[in-house]
Amino acid sequence: MRSYFKRTMLLAVSLIAIVALVGCQSGGSNNNKNLSKDEILEKSFQGFEQLKNGKISITTKHNGVKHEPKDGEAPEYWRERKFKGSFELRPNRVSGEVTVTGTTMAHKKIEYKYYGDSMLSYELPQVPEKSKVWTTNQYSDEFYGQPLGFNYDFIEFLREHKKDVKLSEEKDSYTFTYETSDLKLADPNNYLIFGALDTAYGLYDFYYSGSAKIVFKVSKEDFTPMGITYTSEYDSEYASAKMTSKVTYSDQNKGIVVETPDGVDKAEVK
Repeated sequence: MRSYFKRTMLLAVSLIAIVALVGCQSGGSNNNKNLSKDEILEKSFQGFEQLKNGKISITTKHNGVKHEPKDGEAPEYWRERKFKGSFELRPNRVSGEVTVTGTTMAHKKIEYKYYGDSMLSYELPQVPEKSKVWTTNQYSDEFYGQPLGFNYDFIEFLREHKKDVKLSEEKDSYTFTYETSDLKLADPNNYLIFGALDTAYGLYDFYYSGSAKIVFKVSKEDFTPMGITYTSEYDSEYASAKMTSKVTYSDQNKGIVVETPDGVDKAEVK
């Protein structure tokens, strides 16, 4: 009888431990059920602001039609730029491989790129010609930021325009979306919005029309950034075009360190 009672007690304790463990594992998302929209947005904003390191993939596609192409020139054009690498933040360092293809280029281009904590980028060409010498060039504040997928100042911009941010919920994630077709608002904020995609793109107030939609995705469990999708289009005097960019994060906050590549300290200035 005593042995039976002991086994029963051990079973009960085991069941309690399992229930407690499951409760702890799901506690984060359960606690979030009681959060308001503003609280969820703020935690999502903070998730991006507190991102420390990880791996990143950015695929950006441009498609357009020129209104008055030159003789012998096709009106349609496209370009695709892929960046795949690693990053760490504050101080910011990003390193990875860039592949560029498209009708606007004579040939496919592949190069390794490194961005330090200064306003310099470094390139090591691989295709069509392989180089052993890094080169560097000051890149434009207006277009080119480090390819992190987002700018800190854009998160602050979204915080200030929170009333225009839409929130939705999926099984394991939250998404928050910002859209605008106000070219007078977008023009001075192009760097904030598009500057961390490692591509030249913007919406300007002299365009006939234009719009942008940016969708951020965070984990429902702990608000860790998962990815961002940019969609934008415009019509101007010269062309009508559309841009899409998909940013994907992995191994977030796992302690990834981006080392300065050998030879960067001897880079040649273009």
